Amino acid sequence: MHRTAFALPVFVWCALNAQEQTKQPQSPPAATAPKPATPESKPAGPATAGPGRPPIVIPASTDNAVVRLQLTLEAEPVAGDLEAGLLNNDQYPNQRIIPKVELQSKPVGKANTWEVVLKISGLIAFGDSTAPLLYKGKQVETLRFHKTGLIVKPPPDGAFLAREDQEMLLVLENPSEFEYKSVKARFRFQEFDVCALSADQFGGRPQPATSGDCTKADQWTEFTIPTHAHVSLRVRPQASWFRDPQTGFARGAKRKGMLTLRFQELGQATLFEQNLPLEVQFEPHALSLSGSLLRVAFWLIIGALLSLVLRVSIPNYRRKKALKDQLNEARKATREISDQVDSQLRVLLRVERLALDQLRREGWVMGPDFGEIAQRVEVGLATLKRKISYVQRLDAALCRRDTLLSEPVSPTRFDIIERNLAAASSALKSGQLSEQDWVFIQQRLEAADKALGEPTQEEKQAFEAMLVQRWKAIKDHFGLDQAKNELIVPNTLKSMEGCFPDDSLLPKENGDPDGTRWVNSIGAVRADLQLTALDLVREFQFLAPALTSKKWSDATELLTDWLGTPAIQNFGAARSLLLQLAEGISEQDIVDALQQQQARIELDPQIVNPNQTVRMGVRFRDPKLNGAAARGAIECEWHFQETMAAGLIKTPGFLKRFLNWLKSKDDSANEDAKPQEQKECGWKIHRYFEPDIAEQTIETYFFYKGKPVTMKSGAEPVKCTKVVSVQERSHHRKDKRERWLWRPLPQALQLLAALLVPLAALAFTTTGEGTSGRWWDLVGLGFGSETIRNILSGPQSQASSQRQAGQT
Repeated sequence: MHRTAFALPVFVWCALNAQEQTKQPQSPPAATAPKPATPESKPAGPATAGPGRPPIVIPASTDNAVVRLQLTLEAEPVAGDLEAGLLNNDQYPNQRIIPKVELQSKPVGKANTWEVVLKISGLIAFGDSTAPLLYKGKQVETLRFHKTGLIVKPPPDGAFLAREDQEMLLVLENPSEFEYKSVKARFRFQEFDVCALSADQFGGRPQPATSGDCTKADQWTEFTIPTHAHVSLRVRPQASWFRDPQTGFARGAKRKGMLTLRFQELGQATLFEQNLPLEVQFEPHALSLSGSLLRVAFWLIIGALLSLVLRVSIPNYRRKKALKDQLNEARKATREISDQVDSQLRVLLRVERLALDQLRREGWVMGPDFGEIAQRVEVGLATLKRKISYVQRLDAALCRRDTLLSEPVSPTRFDIIERNLAAASSALKSGQLSEQDWVFIQQRLEAADKALGEPTQEEKQAFEAMLVQRWKAIKDHFGLDQAKNELIVPNTLKSMEGCFPDDSLLPKENGDPDGTRWVNSIGAVRADLQLTALDLVREFQFLAPALTSKKWSDATELLTDWLGTPAIQNFGAARSLLLQLAEGISEQDIVDALQQQQARIELDPQIVNPNQTVRMGVRFRDPKLNGAAARGAIECEWHFQETMAAGLIKTPGFLKRFLNWLKSKDDSANEDAKPQEQKECGWKIHRYFEPDIAEQTIETYFFYKGKPVTMKSGAEPVKCTKVVSVQERSHHRKDKRERWLWRPLPQALQLLAALLVPLAALAFTTTGEGTSGRWWDLVGLGFGSETIRNILSGPQSQASSQRQAGQT
């Protein structure tokens, strides 16, 4: 809408203008007749138009104008000679209006120049308009009109701004000298109308719309604007104006609308409508923006959680279930290991499995760190499986060794088996095994398996050559009586002549000087047994000077009995006796110390925790007795009685029975669930405590020569007793609560923190750029976000490499 910057001419209103009414085709009729008001002041006469004259200015409340023209015509014009052509207006290019021309008085002229007064009707379009004036179909003049209305005065910065929590202010300016008594206004943005507004009133009280129903013309706010005045319009914007039309989200943007003004002359039903285009910057309230962001974020989070469940949680759950199955298989495998294996090694395997199972339980399938935890469990499980396989081989070798004792076996071969198995068992007890350790264990087990099998011909020949060298050493030590072909018995060993073999069982000096034929004749096994017995006799001879008469006689009697009939079982007892003689501590000394209550049970560590290896041993107050070989002759038997912990959660009876039924379905949870007495043998053993054990009563009983060691004062057996309380019981209750509540909470916070930035960025982008706004589209957007997928499960290349590493 232009503002006319030229002086207004004198306007003349004829009496006929006040009576004629020209109705605009596009404008709807007024619902009610306007109220009578004071007539507007009228100019004295018609405006003069023509070349060099300014456009004829007409008020917004009428559609006609009376003009005076000087025309050069062939003859005096009469009614019907003059007519107007098509009205041309740049603001309304689609309008097709032909104004009506009427002569108001008789033309006055000289020669061919005539002065005429015309009334031009049908000037509906606002702004600058032109229309050709035709005389008998020939254009003789161009008429220019300017229908003035109101203009919207822009702010100093040139931009209209509307805030959701404030009224929008628009200033209307009347640039003409016409006073408008009745002006009605309506705002329209995004197909939503507002006609309930407030305006400055001149000469009367404000008249706001009663209901704001814009479909009724009488509900539009009506105001008056004097000549060259300004009116401030204040309107409460519709909430829909601040919403994106596609998504319905609150979003700041410039939106185009329309301010419709309706002018109506007093006493007439005809009204005229002016449409002022507006471009307003709408700024939603922070709460609206937050609400839209929260709405978008909610559905994006739903999509992200759905992605988390389908892409992360379900695969993680399957992975966790597979780890549980593998750990259950490892549990069954460790249970099948016999007591032949050292208790420390058996306990270490079980504790390591429990530690891995505890780590697996701590992994939250929806947590971002589950992949790392699962990978640690998989690596530890691979090591545990490898260790279990070697322990099973060790157990099988020990069982084969015991079976081998029922057959004639060479003691040297038996010692080789024992050394290799002991070395493998000792290496497997290490917590951290390098690749060199695994190679060492493999070599020791292979050597034991080889010794348990039948030797090859080359091995037999090498063994026979070794026996020949041992016979030479025995013969050189004791000496050989050439006449009798017997070994010479030393004076200190006269009472042990039964340990020396008969001449018929020794090599013939004449025909077999090196003993090769002797070894071949009696066999390598028998020759090894005999030579081993003689070796032990030689060791006893070295201890003879340090022995008292009593110890000497007792030892001589026992050794003569054992070594006179060479057997592997006897050799073990003989070696133990020789160690006792060397240490000066006998079996009776151990029995006496037990009867005097000089032994006690010690734990390492002293504070017992669940699922932790505990070293238990019987220690004497006399330090010399703790490492004495004489303890090997006395069997120490351990008895364990467990007391289960009370329920950590108080539940009703029926719920408790239901939970116990569920617990019975879980094999891992049901492991050793019922309290039962357990036994173990050895002066030093290793144990571990289950998490549900409150305390454990430990008792040790001692047996000597197959009979229990009793007190000197009576038949009561000697025993050591210790009650162990699980100090971490309260900690275990806390740990169980943390496992179900506090441990997932930090992981959930970590997950939300990791998703906060991409979700916020995605929410802002979605809200700002605009989408369909449907909830399923937002869910799909959150589900398919590549950034969120990488955060939840990691990049595809990294995830695949981690799975391959875990499988390896």
